[in-house]
Amino acid sequence: QVFPLPEGVQPIGKDVLPPPKYKMTWVEDDEDDIKEIVEEMKTEKPGDYSQSSPFHSPVISCARQTPAEHFQDVRLVRLDISNSGMRYKPGDVALIQPSNLHHHVDQFFSLFPGLDPE
Repeated sequence: QVFPLPEGVQPIGKDVLPPPKYKMTWVEDDEDDIKEIVEEMKTEKPGDYSQSSPFHSPVISCARQTPAEHFQDVRLVRLDISNSGMRYKPGDVALIQPSNLHHHVDQFFSLFPGLDPE
């Protein structure tokens, strides 16, 4: 092995995902949903964020940047971090871990019955 692990250390399984640092919530134009999320965000302490204590940021927009006929779907995602106390500079990286809707996952596996969903 080129880079052997230290003795007693096991590799992390391919099915293990790191915990998310930020929670993204898509908010439709429903005033009640927006108010609920804003109230939830007010209870968070600005600048006190980590992987185990993420900042929950609402998505302001998710605009496609490439033409529809292009093979890649590149998006510009705008997040509202105005009440977070976060500061960032060019080169900083945000970890975004989305999740799939259950009915989309079910539809995917219905198209590929040979795949094991587990």
